[in-house]
Amino acid sequence: MAGEVRNLAQRSSASAREIKELIESSIAFVEAGASQASDVAENMARMDDAVRQVTDMIEEISVAAQEQSLGISQVHQAVNQMDDVTQQNAALVEEASSAARSLTEQAEALNGLVAAFTPGADGNVRKPDIKPHPGRSAAQPVTLTPLAGTYQSSENNWTQF
Repeated sequence: MAGEVRNLAQRSSASAREIKELIESSIAFVEAGASQASDVAENMARMDDAVRQVTDMIEEISVAAQEQSLGISQVHQAVNQMDDVTQQNAALVEEASSAARSLTEQAEALNGLVAAFTPGADGNVRKPDIKPHPGRSAAQPVTLTPLAGTYQSSENNWTQF
């Protein structure tokens, strides 16, 4: 029986050593898990900081984009105003050109009329060379016909007058 007790004591001692090793192994796993959890917490804190930085950058980009949009809108308005002024200037140039042509025609006509009063080499005043304005027809002589039923005078009536 003493052999059985000794045998049982040895098995009990071996089991205790195995349990001790399992407990130590479990403690090592728990410590490693705690260390990893701590590392994860640190990584999460770093990620949180990085997300905040990215959010701040996105907000800055958004503000800059709004400012650029406002600037582009102002440039668009300026270009539209320049276009309006250019169109007005083109209309004024067209009007000035038309007025210049008209003044040139009038000056040429006036020169022709004034030339009629300038004596020629023979001392005679020359007949003006009058040209009709372009786009106007020359005046045509009009013949008048008496209306029916109107009073027609005779030569005798004039002598009595």
